[in-house]
Amino acid sequence: MAEKYDALYEMRRSLSASDFRAVLSYYNIPVKKNSILCPFHNDTHYGSCSINKDGRGATCWVCSSNKPGRMGRSISPVDVVMEREGLEYTEALEFLWCTILGRTMPTYQTQSKSNFPLEGKELEFIGMWNARGRMVPIPVNGCSKHEEIPKGMDKVQSGEACYAVIKNVKAPSIYNLYDTDKDAALEILQGKASETERYYLDLLGGTFDRESANWKLYCENREEVLGLRDYLHNKVAEARSISAKLLRAS
Repeated sequence: MAEKYDALYEMRRSLSASDFRAVLSYYNIPVKKNSILCPFHNDTHYGSCSINKDGRGATCWVCSSNKPGRMGRSISPVDVVMEREGLEYTEALEFLWCTILGRTMPTYQTQSKSNFPLEGKELEFIGMWNARGRMVPIPVNGCSKHEEIPKGMDKVQSGEACYAVIKNVKAPSIYNLYDTDKDAALEILQGKASETERYYLDLLGGTFDRESANWKLYCENREEVLGLRDYLHNKVAEARSISAKLLRAS
């Protein structure tokens, strides 16, 4: 049985061109010459928001890009549901899957978080952005530019004529690690909390360094620098509070 994170990922990945059309039909969004009226701005004419070649989404060339390095805003079927229903991503995907497409949700095992010591915002604060697990590139072999590689692997240039063969592997989430090896999970979390505390302490120490820009600012605008100092003090206190929670959990 898959974890919820993996199940939702597979649901999103399996959405087809016909599924995108089903979403457009559900919200009475007509298609004219492979173009729609963009649901994210006050679009009044067709042509500015075109359906992608694979048919699984659209791109609005008027809206600002929501993906670095790309022109225009990418629009997926889930994006349309989020905008129309006012739902968060996971709820929108489930609404799309069950209500619009009439499919049954896959069964999955839930991760045990009842005893987990930190909340999501605390994980984010200490830099655990990928607490639910992530895809990690693992080096497999080396090859030349023209060599073929097995399916499911990628080539990354590592030299002028050298390429590394990598395979993306799903790393376990911190929640899973906490369930299977509590001590290891707490050690990782405590290390991240300590790093965060040191980061803000370093910033705090530099606030009144006579060679820093803050010192020059302090001479001109004392209140602003004192406000910065209070902000950094609060961040240090937050990091220490997280460390204390982790110690109590050990």
